[in-house]
Amino acid sequence: MAQQGGHRDERSMLSGQPSAVETLGSAKGDRTPRSGTNTTRRVEIDNGVVGYFKPFGGENKRLERGFGQDSAQQSLHEAAAWRLASQMGPPWSEVVPPVVIREINGELGSFALQRPGKERDQDPWRTGEWREAGFFDCLIGQQDRHGANYLIAGDRLSLIDHGYAFARPGDIQNASILVWSRVQRDPALTYQERDALQRLLSSPDLMGMEKVLQPSRSQALRARAERMLSEGVVRDAY
Repeated sequence: MAQQGGHRDERSMLSGQPSAVETLGSAKGDRTPRSGTNTTRRVEIDNGVVGYFKPFGGENKRLERGFGQDSAQQSLHEAAAWRLASQMGPPWSEVVPPVVIREINGELGSFALQRPGKERDQDPWRTGEWREAGFFDCLIGQQDRHGANYLIAGDRLSLIDHGYAFARPGDIQNASILVWSRVQRDPALTYQERDALQRLLSSPDLMGMEKVLQPSRSQALRARAERMLSEGVVRDAY
């Protein structure tokens, strides 16, 4: 939380109070459109900001165990993915929506800025960012990039839902559409991607990731970056 507030969107998301809250998914099996998923609430802030809130402790424990995630890590990973993307800069800071950790109605959790777009669009390759998105998913060890975990608006792509990410060796991979596509269609790293990996590895604390991730997860992140930089390609493996 001490790292937050440097970005304009973060400041807007951290200010103001909720004016409307709607539960979209519940880990408790309540009657919601997505019962049984992690608890997710659509929140409108009185300054006009709209986003999606995932409280700590709102995880579906069965899914959590299946992905090898520890308690309360998912909300943290939502914010960590944005922090890494923001430090790497464009295009990743444009593809990943800003996320902050804040309280909503007395609960602490991750709050992600709403982005326009349609879920379950099966043609992300018409967007201009699918290659960079595949690289980013490989870097963070994204475990669950299926059709409902990205948005497409026109020719623009947004990556959402990073709770099941920062995988360690041996953790399962349920879906990774963009990584698979990148590996099959255009695996070679670009100059911009090489530069991002070099900056990440030269950072004393992995661009702040060592401060927010569990040690085993930051070590896995470093290992993926080192492997990609050494081999010069995006690889479909942790």
